[in-house]
Amino acid sequence: MKFPTWARHDEDYHPSRDRDAFLSRSLLRVMDILFSLRAQGRRTSRIPALGALLLLFAWILFIVLAQTTTLLFIATAVALAVLAVFSGRAIRRVLGGAFAAALFSLLLVLPAFFLSAGGWRALLLPWKSFLTMAGVMMLAESLMWHDVTRALARLHVPETVIFLLDTMLRSLYMLGVEAGRLLLALKLRSIGRNRQKSRAMGGVLGSLYLQAGRLSQATYEAMRCRGFTGTYGPQPAPPVFSFDRSSKDMLTFEDVCFAYDATPTLRHVTFTIRRGDTIAILGPNGAGKSTLLSLLNGIHFPETGRYLFEGTEITAEKMREHRYSKWFHQRIGYVWQDAGAMLFCPTVEEELAFGPRQMGLDVAQVQERTEDALRMFAIGHLRSRAPYTLSGGEKKRVAMAAILTVNPAVWTFDEPTANLDDDGIEGFHAFLESLQAAGKTIVFSTHDEALARAFATKILRVQKDHTVTVEENSAAFG
Repeated sequence: MKFPTWARHDEDYHPSRDRDAFLSRSLLRVMDILFSLRAQGRRTSRIPALGALLLLFAWILFIVLAQTTTLLFIATAVALAVLAVFSGRAIRRVLGGAFAAALFSLLLVLPAFFLSAGGWRALLLPWKSFLTMAGVMMLAESLMWHDVTRALARLHVPETVIFLLDTMLRSLYMLGVEAGRLLLALKLRSIGRNRQKSRAMGGVLGSLYLQAGRLSQATYEAMRCRGFTGTYGPQPAPPVFSFDRSSKDMLTFEDVCFAYDATPTLRHVTFTIRRGDTIAILGPNGAGKSTLLSLLNGIHFPETGRYLFEGTEITAEKMREHRYSKWFHQRIGYVWQDAGAMLFCPTVEEELAFGPRQMGLDVAQVQERTEDALRMFAIGHLRSRAPYTLSGGEKKRVAMAAILTVNPAVWTFDEPTANLDDDGIEGFHAFLESLQAAGKTIVFSTHDEALARAFATKILRVQKDHTVTVEENSAAFG
């Protein structure tokens, strides 16, 4: 690689003055919100959530019905007295939100104040807005989010509404992380006077918009892979499908081709994975390893050729049969490279219980599987944590535990050791050995040739031209 001549010398650079206070404030504000959400996901609730919600409803009702300044003065005194027990940082957040709500209400009622007789009564609305928002903010400072959603469930709020609220919070946090990264990158690369700040900020917003689309698509695919077909919570008994247990063939590709936007990703792929095989998928970046895994898991479908799972052809039409789709995704589990993208429940414990509940298992069975998975992956101390607040290695362990609780016959992993430290890699090796001892069928993609040679019975090598060759691995198991 030839280095440019100009890059071989130090720059004699003297930047002009440029005010980037707006950029700095934006970055600090985003970071402050993210730290608050992350801390909220780690702490424990100070008070019982159900009692706090009922108290908040009573508080709001009292504020709405109060018609005299005397009652509002009493309510204000109570609110300030309760606020005094919070930390200084929390007090600033509560008052900031309350004053913002009051200011917005004041702008709305100003015409009534000036144009109507007895307009002073219109000023009660900003006062009530202040007290209502103060109550809501104090509740938010006192309770963990998943405790709030559990309390809402006990109040018979529809499960779909609760799930949407949980998913919205997770999405806001993940988009906030992305916004923080983009703003930090913009600040670090703003080494001179930027005369196009609006264009740069427009690029940040555009990237966030695209990221929001990718996030929603990833969540949808994760929910499909984990058997979700429209109902959140306990399910009826699982469907029963017949398949040929005497056949050793689990997954078969017959001359499969696939393309993204007319760009070929896999060409004429043929192979058979038998019951109990351990398969490693090797190949360069962009060759089609992740695409191959998405086809195996019924996320995408062959454009030509056939994919057979235990003798049944997997097509888009077949996967629209909800009962079969749920059965299929119980039989084959998928641990993504970005494990955080496949975790969408409010707590780790609920994440592990999600699959068994979708299977229609009873409460005792769900609890048994959840506790066994927490113990096996040594994540019991994380049971009440929000998954989006975990480290990368912790998310990976939670993702594997979530798949374990549905006990699939086939395990698929996309780059399972990526971003893991030595302890994490050693733990994954031990888990692979446990899966093999249990007779499970395993398929994993990797760049680690040594890992493939140590564990795989066969290697699928994806070539740069998107074809796949099959290699027997005599080195496996010594």
